[in-house]
Amino acid sequence: MCGRFTLHDTPEEIIASLDGLDIDVDGAGLEPLEPCYNVAPTIYTPTVAGGETPTAGRRRWGLVPHWAKDPAIGNRMINARSETVAEKPAFRNLVAKKRCIVPANGYYEWKKHQAPGGGRSGKIPYYIRSPQHRVLWFAGLHDNWFSADDKRLDTYTIITTRPAAAVADIHHRMPVILPRDGIEQWLRPDRGDQAGALALLQPYNGELEAYAVSQMVNSPRNNSPLCMAPAAAADDADLLPGRSR
Repeated sequence: MCGRFTLHDTPEEIIASLDGLDIDVDGAGLEPLEPCYNVAPTIYTPTVAGGETPTAGRRRWGLVPHWAKDPAIGNRMINARSETVAEKPAFRNLVAKKRCIVPANGYYEWKKHQAPGGGRSGKIPYYIRSPQHRVLWFAGLHDNWFSADDKRLDTYTIITTRPAAAVADIHHRMPVILPRDGIEQWLRPDRGDQAGALALLQPYNGELEAYAVSQMVNSPRNNSPLCMAPAAAADDADLLPGRSR
């Protein structure tokens, strides 16, 4: 799954990472952001919704389908599996009409760890990002929900898939990170090529680096660059190749 990520670039840097793709900035959708080093579900973040002209706007992480009776369902719908996203009732209509992308500087995942000598097991948090620190664009779906008094709630979910080889020893799932040449295809449901869009939901084939980080990221109350700083303890022994202490 994908349960935490970071976003600390400026709106200008985020848009620039799309290499000239025409984006309609919807009001305050990409207004200057407070850097977030520990984005957790229910937090509002920038997204770009698909359409004839992709539109940037803020949405809350955790999908609330338009037909839901209780918006609390969003707490359980932060991810959608790529293998079943076109079949599940909560997602299948959104695949056809409401695709979006979610910018991130990196994401966190937790690796199961068995202490030496049969000691207590636990989980070690890792931070995963582009070695060049490029913005990563996650494939997502969005929807609009209205309360009884007609208040609107815009939400999204992040699609996950099998892990790329570089991070497979950390966790069995990862967010779908779209390649640059696939972003526009994902964002143009109006062109009707749903099969081609679904074919994009594959493990990332670009470069990734991962390293162990502090347990402070476990609490969503912590929002500091220290969340993504390399761990200083011996847990670093599990670092992926190419990363030194």
